Amino acid sequence: MPRLHSTSIQINPVEMAAILAGLRLLQNAGLENTLPPGIEEIATDCGEFNPLDEDEIDGLIQRITRPD
Repeated sequence: MPRLHSTSIQINPVEMAAILAGLRLLQNAGLENTLPPGIEEIATDCGEFNPLDEDEIDGLIQRITRPD
C-alpha cells in the first residue's frame, strides 16, 4: 500500500483546472485501458501499486475541490 502524504500548496484557478482536467483524462484513459506507458509509470509509481480507479479519482477530485 502506498505511504500517505500530506501536502499543502496554494494553486491558482488555471492550475486547479489543469489538475482536474488531468485527473479526468487519467480516469477516461483508465476506463478505456489506454494509459500511455510513461503515464502509467507515473500513476503506478513504476508498478508499485495499481492506478486509481474511476471511483477513487472521483473521490480525490471531491477532496481537492471541497477541502474540509
